[in-house]
Amino acid sequence: FIVISQQRSGTAFFASLFDKHSHIRCSHEDLFYRLGLWGMKTLIEAGSVEAYMEEIHRSMDALSLQARNITGGNVTHVGFEIMYDQGVLAFNKDLFRELN
Repeated sequence: FIVISQQRSGTAFFASLFDKHSHIRCSHEDLFYRLGLWGMKTLIEAGSVEAYMEEIHRSMDALSLQARNITGGNVTHVGFEIMYDQGVLAFNKDLFRELN
């Protein structure tokens, strides 16, 4: 799952609540931290929703693997938060179509 929000709206707290559940792993802005500011900007400027979705899938896979290693396989759901200006606004409808 992905929590989509704008900055300074309490999503870090929201993600931490999810993360407290024994079957859920929710990371705080995993995609942004994995790519860094320059990588995220480059990805958005490239204008490819497919490449953006590939990075989302890589983040989900990394979170799943990390969760299995840490919890011994108890985690059944993984997700992270992403801010509007971290690609959501740039890809808009195409992104939501891909997420369905």
